[in-house]
Amino acid sequence: MRALQEAEKTARAATDQESDLQSPSSGGAARRGAKRIWKTLLSLFLSALLFYLAFIQIQSKSLLDSLGRFDSTIVALLILLAAIRIFAVTQRWRLLLVVMATDPGFATSLRLTYEGALLNGFLPGSIAGDPYRILRLRGLGMGLSAASFATLLDRFVGVLTLAGLGFLGLVWALWSTGAQASPESVLVAIAGLGCLAVAVMAALLFADRSPVSLPWIGDWVARELPGIRSSLKRLMRNPRQIMSVVGLSLVGHLALALMFVVPLATLTPQLSLGASLAMGFAISLAQLLPFSVGGWGVRELAAVSGFGLIGVAGPDALATSIAVGAVNSLILVPASLLFLLPRLQKQVGSQDAASPATMMDRE
Repeated sequence: MRALQEAEKTARAATDQESDLQSPSSGGAARRGAKRIWKTLLSLFLSALLFYLAFIQIQSKSLLDSLGRFDSTIVALLILLAAIRIFAVTQRWRLLLVVMATDPGFATSLRLTYEGALLNGFLPGSIAGDPYRILRLRGLGMGLSAASFATLLDRFVGVLTLAGLGFLGLVWALWSTGAQASPESVLVAIAGLGCLAVAVMAALLFADRSPVSLPWIGDWVARELPGIRSSLKRLMRNPRQIMSVVGLSLVGHLALALMFVVPLATLTPQLSLGASLAMGFAISLAQLLPFSVGGWGVRELAAVSGFGLIGVAGPDALATSIAVGAVNSLILVPASLLFLLPRLQKQVGSQDAASPATMMDRE
């Protein structure tokens, strides 16, 4: 009898859920879902278009010849560099979490970083993993402000250091290969980047104290700014911690840039290490543009154009970019298993527990 009552409750819950899906509030969720689908389709189209624009500049036979020159040693080195990058990014984020007086442990931080990288690699925008990491930290009992600050600061430090390396690397690569650039350009770039960093930091931290209304600052951001300022002050009081965060960021970016250098050393041995490394930073920055899926298309077009400026043949540049993208996607396969299998098992278990037949068997 009790099993029948439980089954009736389950059926009633399913009916209530169906009515909720038909409610006006679910209409907004449906529209948001449709918007996300269209955004994903648009990003896929742009990635394919940019990849096509890079591909039509070369001959397909030459591309296949360049790809055929990559042996197992090159692939192993690329996988090692990708793993080093994941480790550096994980440890950088963990240090920022320690500033917020919490430490989920390296294993948990690595798992969340890996799963976030999965979303970044297969969803448009390259930042989809950040909200996911914040939500997972909330599930671990961390406050929303602390989780948001640590994750957003992690993103800010990563993008800022890569922007500096990418911009200076582009100027230096062009200058070192005889293009029209001068040492004064490098000094101007350093000064301009420093001023921009100070201006952005000041705008973010003191927007709530502005005498005029700033429409780009939301109510939630303005409410959290005092806490963010106090947390940043704690970080600034520890120079060793700042150097560790910046150093780990540089290690991660260096590993990504070396992923371009290693294949090029095989395909174009006459190219200098400094020029290829500097251009690798610039291309790493370009693939962060938020209108492609996982950087595909943007990275290939930037590689063909950028490496072409320093004397790399188009097929070699495109083959290098494809190899880097393929390895970065390959290392996300374990993350997909970590991301999907536990949730599928939980869903199957909940369905088995809620089925009337299972309840009657237990009875």
